[in-house]
Amino acid sequence: MTDELDEFEDMRLSGYVKLTEQGFALPAYVARPGANAWYAALPAVEGDHASTIASFELLDDEDIIPLPDTTIIVSPGAPWQDVFLWGGRVFAGTPSQLFDALALYQDQLRALAPLSYLDLAVAAESPVSADLAAGALAFLEGKLGGAAGAASFRELVLRPGVLIELQRQYRKFGPDRLPSPLRDFILREHEPGRFEVELVPGTAVAIGGGPAAVELRASITRFGDIVGLPLRTAGLDEREPSPVLPEPPAEEPSPLLDYQTVGRRPSAEPFRSVLIIAADRRAAQIARYLEPPLEVSFGARSIWGAQTYRIEHLREFNDIPRVSRDAVISVVGTIEPDMPLDDFALVVWLAGNEALRDDRANAVLAAVRSLKPDTPFLIAPAPPSDGPSVLMEERDNSEQLLRRCNAIIDTTLARSPFWAGQPRRSVDRRMADIVATVSVVAALDSKLRAPLRDARGSKQPRALSFLGGHGRFDVERATASELNAAGLARQPYDEIHARVGFEMRERSSKRIQNAFLDLQPLRPDFEQFAEAAVVEALDPGRPWQGALSAGRDVPASILRTMDHPDLAIVVQPSDRTGQPIVVTAEAPDLRTLREAERKGASVVRYTDVDSLQALAGRDRHIPLPREMRLPTLHRYPRNRGLAARGVDTRDVFRLPETQWMELVAAHPATELEGQVRRYLAAIDTRSAEPEIALPGPAVWNAANAGDTLAEELTGRLACLRSDRALSGKRTGDLIAAWSRPADGARRWVLEDGRLPVEMTALDPNAVPAQRLFFIDGDGAVPAFLLSRLFEVWARALLPSATSWASRFQVGKTFDAFPFPWSFAIRPSENGSPAHLRFSEKNRTGAKLAELVGRNARHVAEVSEEFGRDKRGLRDHPLMREVDMLLLEDFHLPADASDLDIIELLVERNQERM
Repeated sequence: MTDELDEFEDMRLSGYVKLTEQGFALPAYVARPGANAWYAALPAVEGDHASTIASFELLDDEDIIPLPDTTIIVSPGAPWQDVFLWGGRVFAGTPSQLFDALALYQDQLRALAPLSYLDLAVAAESPVSADLAAGALAFLEGKLGGAAGAASFRELVLRPGVLIELQRQYRKFGPDRLPSPLRDFILREHEPGRFEVELVPGTAVAIGGGPAAVELRASITRFGDIVGLPLRTAGLDEREPSPVLPEPPAEEPSPLLDYQTVGRRPSAEPFRSVLIIAADRRAAQIARYLEPPLEVSFGARSIWGAQTYRIEHLREFNDIPRVSRDAVISVVGTIEPDMPLDDFALVVWLAGNEALRDDRANAVLAAVRSLKPDTPFLIAPAPPSDGPSVLMEERDNSEQLLRRCNAIIDTTLARSPFWAGQPRRSVDRRMADIVATVSVVAALDSKLRAPLRDARGSKQPRALSFLGGHGRFDVERATASELNAAGLARQPYDEIHARVGFEMRERSSKRIQNAFLDLQPLRPDFEQFAEAAVVEALDPGRPWQGALSAGRDVPASILRTMDHPDLAIVVQPSDRTGQPIVVTAEAPDLRTLREAERKGASVVRYTDVDSLQALAGRDRHIPLPREMRLPTLHRYPRNRGLAARGVDTRDVFRLPETQWMELVAAHPATELEGQVRRYLAAIDTRSAEPEIALPGPAVWNAANAGDTLAEELTGRLACLRSDRALSGKRTGDLIAAWSRPADGARRWVLEDGRLPVEMTALDPNAVPAQRLFFIDGDGAVPAFLLSRLFEVWARALLPSATSWASRFQVGKTFDAFPFPWSFAIRPSENGSPAHLRFSEKNRTGAKLAELVGRNARHVAEVSEEFGRDKRGLRDHPLMREVDMLLLEDFHLPADASDLDIIELLVERNQERM
């Protein structure tokens, strides 16, 4: 999010950002229907669902899900509106309206989302809030144990509720934001079921004196009555002259006890910097996503990471300014053995397999030799996306590295099935988040640094496991990963060397997530972890011990094809009738898959949940796993430009077609009429209001030339910056989309990442959205895209990201495809893109052209009829014949397996035919 805007009169609730699959979502507003810019509302009282809307700020999120007209129009001062997802439906309105609308689901909400439901009930002041609070407490105690559950209830329910009452009262007297010192109240249970809130001395004066103190005491008592837990307030003695701020301590401050911020800048001793060494390609890929945590709160104290800490990516170590006590996270790619590290409170080595294996490891270890004993040195593995870190296997080298560091930051938690964080974050971003958050906490919490100091040189290496999220999670289970299975052993609490509990605010919302950082023994046990991961994939939350028959007896011939044979187990189906499943830490390659087929087994990576679930179903055999490794593919120059992605929304002006017609009627002399195109947001937009699109650079150029329609349009969308629009985000895609197909060719569009392909012919006067690809050509285009050849190829190349919908990659999916001789790629003509046609000189091409037809009307009808029905599409007589001819063109039989197809396509690509 960027600049705050508070001058809007009417804003329409027209979409939302999904934060979890079910529960609260972030409402998204527009100033008018069809506007380009989206906004988020800011509450008058932070975290208060019963607050009013104070202002709006620009929402910088590309994953906004539009809503049908909610009829909700608000402005600053209006009641707060929420969006709640449940049962496949989207509910929008005030907390009272939502609570009433969700009445049909109350039993489910009590059982599955008790904290969110309680949050909604308290805001709605429902009479059942006390009953829901008791249920939420029982739920937490059942999940975390009695003492831990009760503590979590205090921090997740009672403390935020008291804080809201305190902020409400303060806002009547002081600035909008409550000063951090006033947040540092103590909440204690003075007898079973009865709590005391001890406020910071001077709170009464800070909120306006005696009458305000009386109001605050009454409001806190009333909140306690709502949740059914008596709350007694202490510390409201108005004779106190002012809030007492702690004096800066003589020693380095502990944020848990002594740290506070005023105006988002520390009033205590400033913090020293953190150094992150990212010395190889894989580490650099992850490091580019490093961001300081937006806010980390220890108890009631806050560290505003976005303001206090900043990230600096530097070419060399010598580029780091020698300014001590400056809160900077410096990221460097190279380091020399004699580099001075005294200025850093923490050093982290983000280490890919390359650096762990070569001389870069010696340089890093030589440099950290000079660190003071109380300065932690942490290793953060940067494993490849399709395999494990070598720290898991190369024992001799690993033991030496682990003894030289204080602990390992367990970055592999980012791809563990027990990970409880934001599901919309890609794995690399999750790893970067883990490294940044652990670095900030380890640099600031002196209680954590003490056990870290003791860990260096120990024979028992330590792991720092970070976990956090809105959802419910078992802390021990959630620390299990491919690198460390200690959490699955249910070790006693005294084996956990340190546990730091804190809260974090997400960048995409004002919501707070609960978080933990555990320092625990590092106990690699892939067999145990993989068994638990399979159970979690098939039945989330189920106890894993004894649920499967798993062992190390993987056939030797399969192990010989693997890069990490020690990290593989075999799982037998529970009914003993299906194929054994070899579960690995690496994505299998074609050699491994072929050998497994010979042995009557399936191979799947533990992260490949879709394939694990398919194997556990009735059909025990899957053609190809979802995650697999292919060699580096050759990109054919003749293919480049054949497929293009639709236009980036940041490169165009969009508005409803009716508004465009009104503008043209008011400004008939506009130069833009020849630039307008229909905007196709998805394959099926029959129920949506028609939109038009204009290229951003054309609009700004026309406005600068005095075109009155363009001036009015840019005035309506003043939030767009002309300099950015003129430069363009994806200029090549923009130019291609506004081009015309070559003579005799049509433009076909397909949904990104959808298999079987969903496609249609594009109107000549339309441009597609970024979620669509387009290819020009004759009937060869739908014949190719709907063929089994393309489906097998594209599915094998879909990236295995867990955060977004599947996406095609132009370079691999289209540029690298080895087209058979039955197709011909014609170069661009008069500014039009390259296009795909049937080869008239090839016998198979001529047959396909006759079968499908130049306009491919029948094939398009098949696609529209069957959509995502794979079986129906493949069994259709027309597609069976198309598939047979194309397989024949590759000298493959009609019954060729998917493995046969992908092997041959890769072989042809490597031959660069």
